[in-house]
Amino acid sequence: MATPPDDKTPADHGGPSVRIGPDSPADAAKGGGHAAPTPRPTYDLADDDAAGGDHDSTSTEPSTRTGHSPSAMGGGSNDTSAASSGESRAARRARRLPRKTDRLMAWLAALLCAAVAAVPLTAGLWHPDTLHPLEAEALSRSYETWQQQADLPVAPGSLERWVPVLDDQQRLADPPGGTWLHMVAFSVLQSNVHSDDLLHHARLVSVVLALLTVVAVFWTGMSIGGILPATLAGLIAGALPVLLFFGRLANEQLASVALVTLAIAAAIWALRPLRPANHLVRQGLGWAFCGLLLGMATLTGGLPATVAVIVPLALIIILCPGRIGHTLGLVAALFIGGLVATPWALHVHGEDPEVWRQWTAALVPPEDFDWQMMLMLSAQRLGLALLLALPWTVWLVAGLLQPFSTSSAGARTRLFIGWVWFMSALLLVLLLPGRGQVGELLLLLPPTALVTAQVIRQFRELAAEGRDARIWVWLCWPHAAVLLVVSLAGPTAMHFQPWLVSEGWLDQSITATMHPMYWVGMAVCLVLLVGLSLRYVVRRYPGKATVCWALWAMLAFSAVIYPASMGPLMQSRSLAFVKADDVAGHLSSSALQSRDAVSSRDARGGADGR
Repeated sequence: MATPPDDKTPADHGGPSVRIGPDSPADAAKGGGHAAPTPRPTYDLADDDAAGGDHDSTSTEPSTRTGHSPSAMGGGSNDTSAASSGESRAARRARRLPRKTDRLMAWLAALLCAAVAAVPLTAGLWHPDTLHPLEAEALSRSYETWQQQADLPVAPGSLERWVPVLDDQQRLADPPGGTWLHMVAFSVLQSNVHSDDLLHHARLVSVVLALLTVVAVFWTGMSIGGILPATLAGLIAGALPVLLFFGRLANEQLASVALVTLAIAAAIWALRPLRPANHLVRQGLGWAFCGLLLGMATLTGGLPATVAVIVPLALIIILCPGRIGHTLGLVAALFIGGLVATPWALHVHGEDPEVWRQWTAALVPPEDFDWQMMLMLSAQRLGLALLLALPWTVWLVAGLLQPFSTSSAGARTRLFIGWVWFMSALLLVLLLPGRGQVGELLLLLPPTALVTAQVIRQFRELAAEGRDARIWVWLCWPHAAVLLVVSLAGPTAMHFQPWLVSEGWLDQSITATMHPMYWVGMAVCLVLLVGLSLRYVVRRYPGKATVCWALWAMLAFSAVIYPASMGPLMQSRSLAFVKADDVAGHLSSSALQSRDAVSSRDARGGADGR
């Protein structure tokens, strides 16, 4: 009996993913059927085995992605043998691609994601006249601690020189990790206090941390699903405007985000979910690296960062086989993390035995806590969590719903890994008792990128099978339409900022005055990217359309942030205006008052149109 025609690849019936014939139903229609006249093998980079580089390339273990087996497709052993014998030599060679090539492609994809994200992160970064209010406290603390370290004598076994200082007061309860990173940058790069080196080098630390976050998201996607979802996750993470914005500021919040993401990525690499167990050496390295990063994350983000690592990993372990071994690995990581953070905790406890109350207050509300206010804060944070995901909010919601769809049969466990990470981080943010939880809100960004990439990967697989996911059909056109409107309205509004200010629509200009052709070129490029994405939407290529949307977000952010870095919105008191012998005093007093200086802009910046 002949095998019924379908669009499934040989990987759907067992073995690695080698796609024969058309790449999409649209291509099949052009050929007049479901199979191309001449089989043309294509190596699918989304294949889990090929991406991981740890399986035997000739494995014939049936895939669980579609729920079909070779015998279930209507043919017996003779039909299966005929299909195997009819497979081209090129297809068999594709299945035996060398593992080194797979690893090389993974490294190149990771570097590509980081390189693309580096463009919006560094556009206008070194402009000397911008000192954002969010940078003031971080710079003040880092500089004063750096100066204290130079003044105090070296005492073996003492951490006194590393205690953060602000306004000549020791900040024992504050996590010191972000301050230490800035101090290391000041020392290694030999910052000159008589110039803007302090600001620039502290910003460079944030850029590196943002890029590490992108790479960590890529690493996590690679461990779960292969190169394709990993690349999508990396590009989506690099296209999150909030991550790009904080990656350009000299702040301490991004350090905990990067370290938490790296710790989870290392643990998932050791877990290797949905695949055979790792050898013990790799598991040991992964959990040891996770423990080291966990300790560093605790030193930069406090107890909330510790919980942000432990809770999602514990829930992910429940989803994976070999729970006992993985649980032991998590316990070992906790032990290593404790070894990293304990010396600092003991030193601080020796200085102030009551400091633990401030540490636990970040997680445990006091007895007289106003729970009604807590509900209001949680509602506000939920709204902020959705705003943080822009322009991927609709796809994030789709990703949170997709594991419960009937079309996700055979892929639910994979989808639930990102789902568990995001929901645990969201619950942490909603339940924290404090008011300003900027660092904790930023912890939602990495799982947002992963969940979005996973759902796009699922849409791509359904399209390859000739099935259109209803969520994709409902959302892709409105999403592209919104991007098209923004592509035209955004540059137009930026050009007519003076008129909008005069009419009262804006309090002040957002960007510096640019040539009209700058905004015209921006609009043209954005519209072209949207048009290219629509072409892929029509041809049923969700992955390629998502890449276009990610590049659109990066280009839009870069085109706006560059003139904005020279505009009045970002204008504040500059380090260059301070006397060389009073840098410390400026950082500890005037810079801290720059929060209020946002409303009263520098006269020089307003005079030259910035």
